[in-house]
Amino acid sequence: MKKLTFTSCLLLLLLICKGQTNVFPTTGNVGIGTTTPVTPIDVKGDITVDAANPALRLSTSSTDQNRYLAILNSKALGAAGGLKAGGVLISESYAYANPAKGDLVVKGNISIGRATPVSGYKLAVAGKAIAEEMKVQLQSGWPDYVFKPDYQLMPLKNVESFIKKHGHLPEVPSAKEVAENGIEVGANQAVLLKKIEELMLHLIEMEKKVKQQQEDTERKIRELEGIIKQQTAIIEQQNKTDNH
Repeated sequence: MKKLTFTSCLLLLLLICKGQTNVFPTTGNVGIGTTTPVTPIDVKGDITVDAANPALRLSTSSTDQNRYLAILNSKALGAAGGLKAGGVLISESYAYANPAKGDLVVKGNISIGRATPVSGYKLAVAGKAIAEEMKVQLQSGWPDYVFKPDYQLMPLKNVESFIKKHGHLPEVPSAKEVAENGIEVGANQAVLLKKIEELMLHLIEMEKKVKQQQEDTERKIRELEGIIKQQTAIIEQQNKTDNH
């Protein structure tokens, strides 16, 4: 009877504990897996959070709070620790994306090597970047229009005058502009291609002129050879007449 009563009381206590909120004193530390906790919550071992959408909240406020979660490698030194994760989402909205394992999705701007991102740019790198391949996909502005019949090609004498005056090609930024503002890779590639296409048109036109000059020269040589042959025949005929 005593055992039955004790068991009933134990079950009742468990049910009460399961439904209640546990409140700890405002001072002191809680240790899990340790008898000497050194922080308000000190866990020796792994922590498992199992829920449909698990969340670690940094504030109970109903408004956005400018707070950050620091992962430290050393409490004494305040040294930053590392983070390993399958997929990572950086966004103010949890529902913005659902990264797959190994994916990183960032809604805002990324800054590498500098304290703040650069306004208007998704990625800012203060330093060198290396890649095996980089693709810049422009929405418009690729200079195929250079080869259209109505394109006004700048004469070479005008290009020469521009270079003498400004020290660089038309539409190409100067060294000073590049030093101050940098270059936009996609737009710069389009300008360089445009200059190559314009140069190709000049070469094609020059080849036509050279070919025409060569044909004119060959025609004049043939005409001159005909005149020489005709004059030679006249002289020979005159000599025969004089001998008789």
